[in-house]
Amino acid sequence: MPLDFPSNPVNNQSYTVDTRTYVFDGNAWNLSFGPLTALNSISIVDNGGDGSLTYDASSGVFTYTGPSAVDVRSHFTAGSGISLVNGAISVDSTVVKTTGAQTISQKTLDGVTINKAVTMGVYTLTGSDLDPNNGPIQIKALTGATFFTDSLTNGTSIMLMITGANTYPPTWPTINWVTDKGNVTPTMTGGDAIVLWKANNTLYGAWVGSSV
Repeated sequence: MPLDFPSNPVNNQSYTVDTRTYVFDGNAWNLSFGPLTALNSISIVDNGGDGSLTYDASSGVFTYTGPSAVDVRSHFTAGSGISLVNGAISVDSTVVKTTGAQTISQKTLDGVTINKAVTMGVYTLTGSDLDPNNGPIQIKALTGATFFTDSLTNGTSIMLMITGANTYPPTWPTINWVTDKGNVTPTMTGGDAIVLWKANNTLYGAWVGSSV
């Protein structure tokens, strides 16, 4: 529908139709963008995501609200050995740390350099099973007939310190004794130190010496 502008307008004369105002510049009628017209000509599209963006056409104010802590945390998830609770990240005992005391197990370490003393566990053997999982150094007092059994696996070893073997000679599992006389079971004294280790599914033993 054509606009019915006033005839014989003067310079800067205005003419309003609905919500639009036109101004005559001396040659032609031009749409005037007054404050309300300009404000109403702007719109905002918030396509989602974290935070929000709004626009108030009555004041011309843009309002941006950044993502909340909940929004940010929703993009992170815990992983193996790592927990995430209320934004706090922590690791459990399955993760080896670089600081602090920690007990680790079932780990394979390659190319390890040890610069300080290593404390080895000492276990008092109450039964007769030679199990390296009880500790690398094991102590056993023989007070009667003892039949040792073998639970070592390839690559494991035990330093066994026994007393009373001169009175109660133990019965050993199949062992290849490493001595200067060949595979010969050593004669035990009252306090003996013996190294046991397994390689290629064979249990080896070496009498280190006597404490008496």
